[in-house]
Amino acid sequence: MRDTKYFQTFLDNALTMVLATVKKGKYPRASTLFFAADNDHNLYFVSSSNSQKVKNINENSNVAAVIESDDASVNLQIYGKAKELKTEKERSVWFDKLAKKIASNSHLWPPIFHISSGSTHKLYKIETSEIISLDLKDPKIKKKISIHSKVK
Repeated sequence: MRDTKYFQTFLDNALTMVLATVKKGKYPRASTLFFAADNDHNLYFVSSSNSQKVKNINENSNVAAVIESDDASVNLQIYGKAKELKTEKERSVWFDKLAKKIASNSHLWPPIFHISSGSTHKLYKIETSEIISLDLKDPKIKKKISIHSKVK
């Protein structure tokens, strides 16, 4: 298995994730979102307060996310709890980090990430409890019983 620095770089370079939430008494719902990560592999994303995913998170904060490399050879399966960031300091820091990450991607020009003041968007943090990797580029993969590795 690769070291955690490898996976941190992977998270820093990836732009989108697929986030799964569960509608109460119903079925999972998957949404593709832009995200940013901190050094503890926690994930941050923005969503409209009226979205189904936010309604689902309000009922059940357990979430799962998948982040995949461009060539699909590496992915991370991330499990944790989503919580809304409410302090202005945290919100400001992570809104800026998300905006800079998205704006730095040359495929997204002009930038599509715009949230005006007074908007109904909320910022969330996924506190990760478990991370599983699928790394088909891992040089040790032929010696493993499973192609998945626990990262956290």
